[in-house]
Amino acid sequence: MRTLRLAMVGTVILTLLGGPGGAVLSQSEGEGSAEWLTFVEQDCTVGDHEPATVVDGVEHLRGMPSTCDIAFSDPRLSGVQSNVFNQDCFPNGICVYWGSQDIAGPDGTWTGWFTGTIDREQNSRGYIVLTGSGAYEGLTNVRHAMGPVNEPPIEDGVIFIGDPPPVVIPPVEPVLLQLTFDGESCTYEGPTELSPGPVELRFRNESDGAAATNMVRINEGHTIQDMINYGAPYPTTKHAPAWTRGLGTWRRIAPGDGQQWEGDLRTGLYFIVCARLRPLAIWSGTGLTVSD
Repeated sequence: MRTLRLAMVGTVILTLLGGPGGAVLSQSEGEGSAEWLTFVEQDCTVGDHEPATVVDGVEHLRGMPSTCDIAFSDPRLSGVQSNVFNQDCFPNGICVYWGSQDIAGPDGTWTGWFTGTIDREQNSRGYIVLTGSGAYEGLTNVRHAMGPVNEPPIEDGVIFIGDPPPVVIPPVEPVLLQLTFDGESCTYEGPTELSPGPVELRFRNESDGAAATNMVRINEGHTIQDMINYGAPYPTTKHAPAWTRGLGTWRRIAPGDGQQWEGDLRTGLYFIVCARLRPLAIWSGTGLTVSD
């Protein structure tokens, strides 16, 4: 199965970038700021590259170059096309591919990227985004290519005035840090090692009096153990040495109430405590290590 997919790599490039020949019907949208285009023909040569490797059953192909003489219904996109192709193929026959693409047109160049998939039946679906320079400055080309990897594809797209479509990155869910104070202990639930990014600190006061929580960042040159030693034995009245910086979590929380704080933690060390306000007493919560 691996040998079959390797043999198809060159054909996959042709599927994505235009196929070995054969035209598709033109679809005109009229003159203006966006023009529809279709593939006409191309002739491609695949360059030297490292052979594919297999890691944990996944076949990796990296950095395979190709050069094509390509023609589209819009002459601005016709010229010499250069591609660098990468692909991962899984044991069930499904593949994912991606790479870079440049086209040297008559009056300028196009530069961008492509990505796509191949299903178990060896049908390819590709998406290409290029931006223009030279006479094509301010223009974007978006194209789709689809069809069996061993047949000429259906490929069409548009050249329009404007920037490429934005890549939408879904928001990162904050890591939940939960702290509960019962008047005699400070209980933490959550990770103690995490990556930089958003966190949500939830503090719950289940004691009979007013309470608070304090999260501090520990300055370089000090450790979480230094912080523990600074306050020991607990409960203590000390919780914010000069070599720490508060993150703004300290405020009065009535019995039975809670607090929610959201923020971004960057690489470093942090420490969280619970506090009884009157008389002041501090209980150790937890230390946090944030690293890439």
